[in-house]
Amino acid sequence: MRSHSEYIPLTQDQIALAQHTDIVEYLRERGEKVQKEGNHYIWKKHDSCVIHGYKWYQNSTGKHGAAVAFVQNFFHKSFPHAVLELIGNRQITFDLAAPPPTKRESKPTDMIPVAFCLPPAAPDNRRLYAYLTHTRSIAHEIVNTFIDEHLIYQDKQGNIVFVCYDCFGRVKSAHKRGTNSAQRYRGFVTGGEFNCGFSYANDNATVLYVFEAPIDLMSFLTLHRHKPWHRASYLSLGGLSEDPLRRFLKEHKSIQRIAFCFDNDINKPENRGQEAAKRFMRQFSGKSSYFFMPRISVFHPGSTSRTGFAFSRRVVVGKSVVTFPSIS
Repeated sequence: MRSHSEYIPLTQDQIALAQHTDIVEYLRERGEKVQKEGNHYIWKKHDSCVIHGYKWYQNSTGKHGAAVAFVQNFFHKSFPHAVLELIGNRQITFDLAAPPPTKRESKPTDMIPVAFCLPPAAPDNRRLYAYLTHTRSIAHEIVNTFIDEHLIYQDKQGNIVFVCYDCFGRVKSAHKRGTNSAQRYRGFVTGGEFNCGFSYANDNATVLYVFEAPIDLMSFLTLHRHKPWHRASYLSLGGLSEDPLRRFLKEHKSIQRIAFCFDNDINKPENRGQEAAKRFMRQFSGKSSYFFMPRISVFHPGSTSRTGFAFSRRVVVGKSVVTFPSIS
């Protein structure tokens, strides 16, 4: 076994070849499952990771890059070992006079930008209603409001499309969610701007509630549907990337307070939602007030809970007690 301190000589040609490796082919050779979505691919193991030729973007974290960074990030390889992995050469020494291997090199056409276009709508929203109101227990009035505002619709494949707008009302991206509970599916519409999140925006709002997923946002509004929830703004990041939040704040200058409504994955090795909430509070501390709201429970079909969430009003962050701003 090689030690981490050993020197591995690499040429610039070998590094360049590794950087331009087709990631989908690399994953398939490892037995990983990928699914084609338009002109890009979704990695089944990490469904927030979008792959396009030798480039990738993980919407849940905001990380992105070329093939070497992909192997480093997901397979925990050092830079030289990631290069060796990608070019398929397990030798430590190289014949510098020989041309670099030609394995799995992406074609230039793989990286041609694709124009963004919303998927064609289905003639009705029956599967959308069934999934959101029955499976996910979202209130009918919330679903109807989002349909009327052209924020959601059902496409011809039966997926729910969550439409993302900028501050001028222009469609910039979209998320898709499958309605088949037996086959979990989430994806992004090809060509969209990843830093534009799904939102319900009030141009005069001073409070912003931030969620990981669009359905989390709609579940929260279901809880508060009898309150004047229209006074605030709501944003789904589509993961845990800060980019959609930075863009939203840049486009909506009136926001003064933020509530981070992230997952509380207490039964998982890494509580990413809560760690992200703490990180976001540090990064966006320039605002007058920042709040932190953990998810205490999650709705499961068949359970007695109809709301899907139970939120605490106060939580200790370090030595500070942070109070969650209620909708009033």
